[in-house]
Amino acid sequence: MNFDSQAAKDRIFSKIRVSQGRSQESKGGEMADSEAFLAQKSLGPQPSQPKDLIELFVERSIQMSSTVDVLDTSAAIADALDSYLTSGQLSKTAVVWPSLQGAPWTGALVNKGV
Repeated sequence: MNFDSQAAKDRIFSKIRVSQGRSQESKGGEMADSEAFLAQKSLGPQPSQPKDLIELFVERSIQMSSTVDVLDTSAAIADALDSYLTSGQLSKTAVVWPSLQGAPWTGALVNKGV
């Protein structure tokens, strides 16, 4: 069984071209014409964007029963995290993504795993 997807696509496009009364093989300029057509085409209707993305994020997070705390600066993250973990009597051990290990909030954690 041949699983060459490009060959399958070529057969499908060949059948479409034949059904349109064109030759089985595409002509050199057809791809360029198609790309030019798509490049000039404008986007259709798009959903309106909310004015305040943070407000939308908070609203959707709360709808999903998430806890949200909006802070003024990233320097406040460690204290907010410590307060959250303490108030919920939660472990102060967490797995931290390697790129975030130097973040200011990691100071609130006793053990930082990777």
